Amino acid sequence: YCTRSGKREYNFDNIDALADEYVFGNRPKRFDEVVFKIFCGMYLTPKCVPFSVCYRETKALFAREYREVKFPSPAQIRYRVKQLDPLIVNCGRYGIDYVQNHSLYMLIRDWSRVRPGQCWFADSRPFDQLIRVSDGKGGWKAAR
Repeated sequence: YCTRSGKREYNFDNIDALADEYVFGNRPKRFDEVVFKIFCGMYLTPKCVPFSVCYRETKALFAREYREVKFPSPAQIRYRVKQLDPLIVNCGRYGIDYVQNHSLYMLIRDWSRVRPGQCWFADSRPFDQLIRVSDGKGGWKAAR
């Protein structure tokens, strides 16, 4: 808040100042949540519609139908999309198979049964390793 002399004072006991989407004073939110919900309805589809197309179509819809709604900038929408869980975004845009094959296998674990140092990962690519094997005559030969 500002004092009468115009000097800005800070209240460090204000926990809300550390919260996301906090605005100084009692200003309203920057845009309505309805805009974000409708944008996500267009953006999180298997058609993988580009961000710019979804933003343009959402803005055109609100310009036609809901003129009183405060519409956000593209940067504000991008910020809100980045706050979403990446699994939800990937599932909406690429499908559940993509999520299961690319990220879900690393996240679902029973951590009560895994102790530190016991978690091992392997891939399914063939591992071709040459080793030295005795040929019986005092020499070595390569074996797979």
